[in-house]
Amino acid sequence: MDSTAHTPIASSQVTGKTLAQVMTKVPPGSDGASGSHEATSGAAADEQSQGVYKRQENLRTVLSDVLTGRIIPRIVEANTASPRRTANVDRAAFDAFITCVLEGTYDACCALVKAHLESGTSLRNLCMGLFTVAAETLGELWEDDQISFPEVTIALGRLHKLVHQFSTASGTLKSPVLRHHILLASASGEQHAFGLLLVSKIFEMEGWIVTGGPDTYTGVDVRALVNEGWFDIVGLSASSPDLARALKPEIKRIRAASLNPDVCIMVGGTGFAEDADLAQAIGADAHAVNADDAILKAQELLRARDARMLPS
Repeated sequence: MDSTAHTPIASSQVTGKTLAQVMTKVPPGSDGASGSHEATSGAAADEQSQGVYKRQENLRTVLSDVLTGRIIPRIVEANTASPRRTANVDRAAFDAFITCVLEGTYDACCALVKAHLESGTSLRNLCMGLFTVAAETLGELWEDDQISFPEVTIALGRLHKLVHQFSTASGTLKSPVLRHHILLASASGEQHAFGLLLVSKIFEMEGWIVTGGPDTYTGVDVRALVNEGWFDIVGLSASSPDLARALKPEIKRIRAASLNPDVCIMVGGTGFAEDADLAQAIGADAHAVNADDAILKAQELLRARDARMLPS
């Protein structure tokens, strides 16, 4: 049974704003109801109102951080190329897709994706265009109070399942003579990252042998994998600056444990968006801003590695 195909909750229910209001204690009498409380002075009432407003804003900030930092990490953030330029997305087609993801059934979503594929759109372009923009739009709609927290969570779950289903069924994988190996993992302590899922599928479409993904986390398991198997590149994703900085000792441990003494470390995720020098500071060899850029950076890393191996 499709666990994501639940009836969506109406956008008028439990939006971020009303949730903040529900969870914030409102001073007695502020809701306009009659009661035995004495009327406060105008100055005191203003001070209470400001206090309530501040607590609501603080709670809303926390909720927004949780949602955008963990549930739907943005694929590209500030000071990077616009994600909408990764592929052309027809407006009418996108409107139909996002509406279906939010309000339709999973089977209806599958039918729309199949229609795009049958019309000649490649799965790669769907991943880099339609799916990417849909994930970003879900975050924007939630931040603008146009959809509820449960709605965006269910919709993102559908996107995850669509990517898995159609990439598994795809017969368009490249088959180069020499296939490179990449291990992908999320920073320890964070949840599923839709961006890392797309990155893993794009690498598979480009002919890479991919191990790990959004369900693999840095730590003992990753070190065991690099110690037991040969990986050309290890790609690590972090959705916040704190998680990104925490990768520094992990990168050292990965290099020390790696069966490949010349393993390349590539990082990505919104945790690196605001600091262009952070990737280098934690010991990574490259920073990618999205899946297409990850492919290009991986190829550059391999060329540089091969050049170092040539006899002088």
